[in-house]
Amino acid sequence: MILHLFVDEKFDDYAITHFEQVAPSQNVFLVIVPSQDYVLKYIQQKNKVQLMIDSDENVNKLMSDIYQYDAVIFHSLFLRFFLKIIYFADPNRIKLVWIMWGGEIYDQFLIRNKYLGKLTLIAYGRPFRYILSKGKNFVMDIIKKDKFSIPYNCWKLSHIVALKEELTNIQREWGGHAKLVQYSYYSIEKTVGPLMNEYVSGNNIFLGNSAFMTNNHLEAFQSLKKLDLEGRKIIVPLSYGDSVYRDDIVKRGKKLWGNDFIPLVTFMELEEYNRYIRDCNIVIMNHYRQQAIGNIVTALWLGAKLYMSKKSPVYRYLKGIGIIVYTVEKELNPKNPTVFTPLTLEEINKNRDILYNQFSLSTILKNTDLLVKDLTRKEPVRKTN
Repeated sequence: MILHLFVDEKFDDYAITHFEQVAPSQNVFLVIVPSQDYVLKYIQQKNKVQLMIDSDENVNKLMSDIYQYDAVIFHSLFLRFFLKIIYFADPNRIKLVWIMWGGEIYDQFLIRNKYLGKLTLIAYGRPFRYILSKGKNFVMDIIKKDKFSIPYNCWKLSHIVALKEELTNIQREWGGHAKLVQYSYYSIEKTVGPLMNEYVSGNNIFLGNSAFMTNNHLEAFQSLKKLDLEGRKIIVPLSYGDSVYRDDIVKRGKKLWGNDFIPLVTFMELEEYNRYIRDCNIVIMNHYRQQAIGNIVTALWLGAKLYMSKKSPVYRYLKGIGIIVYTVEKELNPKNPTVFTPLTLEEINKNRDILYNQFSLSTILKNTDLLVKDLTRKEPVRKTN
């Protein structure tokens, strides 16, 4: 049996479907919620999950019978509840798996600032205010080794789902010998949906994926200001994230491009969202960290010309598997005569072949099955601190 620990997020349903398909009735899905009256916002398969309030009492309750499971899969490590489970768990008796979302590491102060461009850092960094806003527990993570932090407990993890480069960095900084695992919430069939057989059909520009400063919108704006954008609209998703940052980005974008700047500030269904991407033959994802993989896969599948920061581990991953992708720093500039030249059908189909090999539902289910078999194999869990 495998215990899955979730926060209420839109990715959870994908995992529930994948793991139940390869290992029916061998999973327990537990969602940690803030209060008794909490109503699930994102998870649709409500009948397949159990809810547990985030409290020390429930940490103790869960620990009292945790060894009935072969493994615990932590879908992100945002909650101290999760980290407390890892801290108290004996890695010689149970396997501990972290599916890394990125924000658990990259959104931490000091670490976060490494992934911001200079313009973004100057405009929004505010390091001291940021520390104070995070309160006592966050300050404790910085000034001393918190026993309920990821660095303190990383050595206990048996498996980590991450990009290879990220796992290498984690183990170099914090130690541990976790096995690299291949798994993705996003399948091509699910994320692209009814647009599977369609191609980009507009000449607009799609920029970023959220109202988080790690999108480095200001740096992208600086590049776009130098280009002739006549006849193109700039579509910028800002429906979740920091509302103060969102409002400022909208203000700056409107000042630069007026009605040609189109911010998406309200939540919409995936199919409607993907239709905005379909109208853009240029997509810019200027993150320096792992982010927006679902958006990136969808844009590439539909045939967009994708510009990413060369600093992004996702950019390096895509280049490594043969995807045709370009850099913001080197190629998104007026000196590039092909800056807005769309991909050819041959190039689009090459990207599609590679993406299908990596992200098709059959590939994801195969990787899920391999993970389940590894986690439920009866053998001692090797761990030393």
